[in-house]
Amino acid sequence: TLVPNLPNVILDTTTNAVGYITGFEHDSATHKLYIAGEFQRVGSVNRQGFAVIDMNTGALLNDLSFITLSDLSWTNHVKASLKLFKNRIYVGGMFSTPSNYYLFSVGLNDTIIRGLDSLAPLSDFEIYNSKIYTAGALYQSVPEEFDVNEMDTLGNITWQKSIINTTNEQFYCLAIRNNTLFVGGIFSSFGGVNLKNIAKVDLSTHTITSWQPTPSPGPSGNVTCYAVLDMVIYPNDILLNLGQAGCATPPNNIRGFDLATGNYNSQVRTLSYLATNEDLIAENDTMFWYYNGAGFKLYGLNSTFIHPWWPTPNTSGYVTRFFR
Repeated sequence: TLVPNLPNVILDTTTNAVGYITGFEHDSATHKLYIAGEFQRVGSVNRQGFAVIDMNTGALLNDLSFITLSDLSWTNHVKASLKLFKNRIYVGGMFSTPSNYYLFSVGLNDTIIRGLDSLAPLSDFEIYNSKIYTAGALYQSVPEEFDVNEMDTLGNITWQKSIINTTNEQFYCLAIRNNTLFVGGIFSSFGGVNLKNIAKVDLSTHTITSWQPTPSPGPSGNVTCYAVLDMVIYPNDILLNLGQAGCATPPNNIRGFDLATGNYNSQVRTLSYLATNEDLIAENDTMFWYYNGAGFKLYGLNSTFIHPWWPTPNTSGYVTRFFR
């Protein structure tokens, strides 16, 4: 059901071009929707990259209106992810703020800002067992862009591993379930262990495992031929969204692999590569949403179930990989 009266987000207040949202969190207790992305106005009110909306009325609220997220540069637009945790909103990603933080949290009641990371932009972050896990994003090739960190909610780093510091390698995503961390991107090693584009870490011991998808999803097993753009962890399998990375398009860019062995699971739905802006989002342990230029569809993980949900996008706006 569509919520009535939600305001539009405007990219440019001069041209009134439509903006886009790259991250949101819904507080079911207060019915407030927190949004972040590339916009300068929400409805008729100026808001720079962050806003809070009343889901009951669609009204723009004054909550946390002091938060501003701007472009890092002309070509590096706002990409932000949001997490609600213990009465705070956590904001992380690729953006510029007056305080120069790439990850920070704000108290929902006291509005106290807590800066957590000012060293490098983030490609992704998650909160798990009261710890924050971050993956850097390639921007200016500073060392911290190639790090995965575990930190407490005050920003103190308790564990860190890296990929090689080169513009040929970068992170795109991470995911956590059952005390296991997966990190994806384009890389040839992680924490000194030779691994192709995806790494699995046992968080109980912080051991980097030798787990790899088998067979390698890139053509001829070539490390440069695929990138792990996104992932969803299920009880027994991990579903990977694989992108083209410098050579032949992977024949199937949505593929499932066994969590324990890494073996390709032919029982998990496989989808062919159709466009460059494809994304997947978990609905539950049996289904996932999949987006490409043809719109949204809901797929069964281990069946032929397909339920079309949304029409083909048009010039009125975009949907990005951070929605869920």
